[in-house]
Amino acid sequence: MILGDGEYNMARYEEALKTFAQARTLFEAAGDPTGVANSIVRMGNIYRERGDFEQAEQSYREAEDIFRENGIDSGIVNCMRALADMYKRQRKIDQAKKQYGATLQYCRETKQSQAEANCLLALGDLYADAKE
Repeated sequence: MILGDGEYNMARYEEALKTFAQARTLFEAAGDPTGVANSIVRMGNIYRERGDFEQAEQSYREAEDIFRENGIDSGIVNCMRALADMYKRQRKIDQAKKQYGATLQYCRETKQSQAEANCLLALGDLYADAKE
């Protein structure tokens, strides 16, 4: 994962995708659903960076499903937030508002105050950006 993160940070997206796919395979073999889901999220981030929003959304939703199956609330929030951020980046303001709202509600239901605060900040940024 660390190698993939480095490749991603250096904008070596193809290499990073391959590395994260290898990590996913290893996490699957080890029976580590959190590692699998985190690998998928990172792949989604690369797709988002490359402008392949359909593939990014598919990755985020797949990872979210894995987190939900395993009751990992922080992972669920990260995936929900990644979708909202992606919609914002695409200037799909209504979808972004809806997704941030759903994320905010989930944060409150699961008592994740730090994630709730970060979501409120992102929502505020969205409103500020939308006025420009």
